[in-house]
Amino acid sequence: MRDDLSLPFGFMTCRPEIAPVYLRLGWQEVPGPTVVGVGSEAKTYGGLSLILPLGETPWPAGSIDLRGRSW
Repeated sequence: MRDDLSLPFGFMTCRPEIAPVYLRLGWQEVPGPTVVGVGSEAKTYGGLSLILPLGETPWPAGSIDLRGRSW
């Protein structure tokens, strides 16, 4: 992600019971809600949202709107 795509972050959603695997690998839980779906179908995602920092850019504050499904 960092070398080939020059991305500042990796992003993923996951169930809380598998998050410890990713947290040990350097992923970090994102505070705030993640919204999935569009319009009347939009709802707050019930799992965790994780980022993997790939550079010096700080993660922006606020909610995450995926504007669609979480997968």
